Amino acid sequence: RVRRTAGGSEGGAREEVEAVIKAMTDKAKTEATIGDRIASARTYQDAYELFMRSDEAGRIGDSSLSFPIISGIMLALKWKTIRDADGSYELSLVTTFISNALAS
Repeated sequence: RVRRTAGGSEGGAREEVEAVIKAMTDKAKTEATIGDRIASARTYQDAYELFMRSDEAGRIGDSSLSFPIISGIMLALKWKTIRDADGSYELSLVTTFISNALAS
């Protein structure tokens, strides 16, 4: 059964979500390149949140979308733009990264 969405079929929704995630990742990379680490970290985190919600809903077909996002967030952690006092956020990212790598 194909679930209908505002944009058409479920496949169409997946493509739209993937395109938005890729655009957000490109935006975050550009923000980092121009030196706006705070905006970059925020955009990477927003892309990660969208990825996780979409992946849980079964709307992501390409798990490699998460790799550049997680890499960007890891950089933000290194820059201390994102605070992670106990390391739990970093551990969660690494776990997701490994799970996606094994699933690919």
